[in-house]
Amino acid sequence: MKKKTVPITPAVIITIVVLSVILAIVLTGAAYIFFIKGADTIYDDMDRSITGALLRGTDEDAMRSIALKTYEVIAPMDDPKAVYEQNPDAYLEAFRPIQESEEYQKCWRELNYMREGTCATAVSFVIVMPEKNYVVYILDASTQNVFPCGTIYSMDTTGYSKDHANTEFIAYVSNSETYGSVLTDGIRCCTLDRPEINTYLVADIPVAEVLDSSKRFVKHTVPMAVAVTALLCFLISLLLKKEVLRPLKTITDTTRRFVEDYDRDRNSETNVFDSISGGHIQELQNLCSSLQSMESDINRYIRNTEEMTAVETKLATELKLAKEIQADFLPSIFPAFPDRDEFDIYASMDPAREIGGDFYDFFLADHDHLVMLIADVAGKGIPAALFMMTSKIILNNYAANTTTCSKILERVNNIIYENNKNDMFVTVWLGILDLRTGSLQCSSAGHEYPILKSGSGSFEIIHDPHGVALGVIPDRKYEDYELTLCTDDVLFVYTDGLPEATDPQFQRFGMQRIVDTLNRYPDADPEHLLKNMSSTVNDFVKDGEQFDDLTMLAIKAKDIPKRKQ
Repeated sequence: MKKKTVPITPAVIITIVVLSVILAIVLTGAAYIFFIKGADTIYDDMDRSITGALLRGTDEDAMRSIALKTYEVIAPMDDPKAVYEQNPDAYLEAFRPIQESEEYQKCWRELNYMREGTCATAVSFVIVMPEKNYVVYILDASTQNVFPCGTIYSMDTTGYSKDHANTEFIAYVSNSETYGSVLTDGIRCCTLDRPEINTYLVADIPVAEVLDSSKRFVKHTVPMAVAVTALLCFLISLLLKKEVLRPLKTITDTTRRFVEDYDRDRNSETNVFDSISGGHIQELQNLCSSLQSMESDINRYIRNTEEMTAVETKLATELKLAKEIQADFLPSIFPAFPDRDEFDIYASMDPAREIGGDFYDFFLADHDHLVMLIADVAGKGIPAALFMMTSKIILNNYAANTTTCSKILERVNNIIYENNKNDMFVTVWLGILDLRTGSLQCSSAGHEYPILKSGSGSFEIIHDPHGVALGVIPDRKYEDYELTLCTDDVLFVYTDGLPEATDPQFQRFGMQRIVDTLNRYPDADPEHLLKNMSSTVNDFVKDGEQFDDLTMLAIKAKDIPKRKQ
C-alpha cells in the first residue's frame, strides 16, 4: 500500500520559526556591534583631544625640523624597509645624530612630560609613507619599549595617498603584550610642503573599559537569549525528529555506507538505496527515488572520473618535468660571470603556460667575446617549447664557431627551414660583444627593436635593420649592424610579450611605457631593471590573463672604456 505523503509546507513553517530565532540572535549581535562602535567613537575623540593638547604644548618648529631631517635620511634609499631588515644597527646609526640633537631631546621631554599627565601609554611622532605602505618613527615618548628614531613598521596606507594630502590619521585597535588592547589615533601636523609624506602625532590609550562594558553586555543579554532559544528549539526538535530528522538520518546513513563501501558494492547488482524511505514528507520520498535511480549513474561516472584523473595526473607530471627541463636549459645562475668585471648581465623568462616558446642565452665564445641572443618561437605550449629547444641548440652551435651575426642567422635559417614540416618560425636578436673595445656586432631576424642607454643619457629605441624570422624563407640574407657599449651603457632586449601585455580594458603596454619604465630607473643594475619592469607590467595587467611569454635580457657595461665627452 502506497504511503500517504504531504507537501513540505509544514517543514517550511518550522524553518521560519528557526530563522526567527536566528534573526533574534543576529539583532542581538548587531546591537552589540553598535554598542562597541559607540564606545570606540568616544575613545577616538579622547585620543584626538590628547594629541591635540600635546601638540599645542610642544615646539612645533623643532618637531618640523626633526621630521624633515628624518625624511632626508630615508629619501635617498630605494627601499628603506629592506635596508632596515637586513642590517638594523647600521640603518639606525644614520638617525643617531637626529636622536641626540637638542631639539629632538627637547621635543621628547615635552611630549613625555605631558603624556604622563594623561591616560596615554605611548605618544609617537611618525611619518606615513603612502606609496610604500609603511610608517617611520620620528620620536617615541612611551612608558616602555621606546622605538628609536627611524624605526619602520608596515601598515596599510591605502587611505593616505597623494590625493588625500589632508587625511587625518585612521584609528585602529591592536593588542600589545606590554599594554594589552590599545586604541591608536591622532592628528596630522607639521606640514613639510612635500605631498609624498604626511606626519602625525598619535597616542595609544588602553581600551580595557570598552572591553569590560562589552563583557557586561554579553553577561546579561546572552543567557536570556540562550534560554528562550533553547526552549523553542526543544519544541521544534520534537517535530523535526519525527517527520524530517529520522528519514534524513536513514538517507544519510545509507549514503555514508554507499561511499564507505563503494569499492565493494559498485559492481554489485543490489541497490544500496532500495531500503530507504522519506516517510510522510513528499519531497524526501522523491529524493529517495532519485537516489535509487541515480546509483548506477554515479558508479559509471566515478569509473570514468578515475580513468580521466589518471590521464590528467600523468599529463600534469609530464608538464612539470618539461617545465623543469626547460628552466634548466636556460642560464639561471646569477651573477653569471662573477670573475668578469667588464659587464653585468641578467635575464628572465616568464612563460604564459606551463612551458613556453621564448628563450635567451649568453656565453663567452672566447676570453674577449660575449655572445648574447634572445628569441621568440611562434605559438605557445609544448610545440613551441620543443621548437624552442631545437632552435636554441642550433643557434648555440653556430654562434660559438662563426664570426659574424648575419652568417650565423643565415646558416641557422636554412637548417630550421629544411626540417620545418609544421611551418613554425622563430624571431631572433643576436649580438657579439667585444669586451676589449665595447664594439657590439648585432643582427635581427624579425625580432623586437633593442633599447639602449648611452652614458648618462636616457633609454632610446634602436630601429635596427629587420630580417625575416628564421624558418620562413630559405637562403635569406641578414644584415649586420654595430653598436658601442662604453662604461655605464645599458642594452635592453625583450620579446613581444612585453609590449603586447594587455590590461583588463584590452590596452597594450606598448613601447612608450617600456621606455618610460626604463628611464625611471636609469642607474639600476640589470637584475633590478628587469624586476622593476616585471613589477610595472604586473601592475598594468592587474588580473588580466597573460597571453604570451615574457622574456627580457639586459647587459650593463662596467669596466669598458668610457665614452669621450
